[in-house]
Amino acid sequence: MAVWNPVTEEQRHVLFQAALSRNSDYNEIADLIMPRIKLEDADYEYLKGCFRLKGSYAREYLYELFLKAPDNILLKTTQDLLKAKKKEMRMAGLELVKRLKTEESRQAVYNLLLSTVRLMDKLTPEEEIVIQGILDQGNAAGNILNQPGYGIYDPNITTTLPVVYCDINFIKRL
Repeated sequence: MAVWNPVTEEQRHVLFQAALSRNSDYNEIADLIMPRIKLEDADYEYLKGCFRLKGSYAREYLYELFLKAPDNILLKTTQDLLKAKKKEMRMAGLELVKRLKTEESRQAVYNLLLSTVRLMDKLTPEEEIVIQGILDQGNAAGNILNQPGYGIYDPNITTTLPVVYCDINFIKRL
């Protein structure tokens, strides 16, 4: 498993794999070791590649890790993710941007990333929705919910339903 003081690149990769593992025993060990080491550029590069993983625990751990990274590394990593060809990577970059939007101390990084988000092309429908949320464009759901009748009907229009009489003879024949 992971070593207490990872020195080599392979040892660090084992530690990262343990941190991203679904096994809670590995996670506990990695959680003890990770705060003790200083991540280098090569480590962040390796971890950026781990965003291809679809596991929610691994991705959540990576989001938290990168949000703690220095601004220059966070900016470069997020830009690389937004420019990636794989959808999972681009979605990870968009999620980082979305989380940066709420962090007041990181607004400079967020503002720099907005230009990269606007330049994204060949978007999937999921990506378009996330980008609209980031850019606060077309928040149709919010607008509809604030309208009377929720955009489905006009509550000011009164309608009358016709009176329907029951034909007893018809019912008896059934």
